[in-house]
Amino acid sequence: LASYREALRIKPDFGVARSNLLFSLNYRADQDATAMLEEARRFGEQAARQARPFTVWRNSPDPGRRLRIGFVSGDLRDHAVASFMEGRRGTAARRQPP
Repeated sequence: LASYREALRIKPDFGVARSNLLFSLNYRADQDATAMLEEARRFGEQAARQARPFTVWRNSPDPGRRLRIGFVSGDLRDHAVASFMEGRRGTAARRQPP
C-alpha cells in the first residue's frame, strides 16, 4: 500500500496506481469502510476527469443490420461465468432469418 501511495504522491493522476491501491484495500480485513469509500470516490473523480467521450462509430447506423456479438476474456474458458454462458454461445452463433 505504501508504494501505491508514494506513486500517487509523485504522480496524482497515475490511474493504474490508484486502481491497484483501491483493489488492494478491498482485501484488507482492517480497512475502514469510510476510508475505502473515500478512496473509491477519488478513483471515480480521477476516472471522470480522464474519460473522453466516444464520438465516432464505424458501424452502420441501419437499425435492420445484423447484430454481431463478441465475447472477450482472458480467462473465460476457466471462469465460473463460462458455465452459464455455454448455452448462449451456441444460440448467439446461429444465424437468425431476416
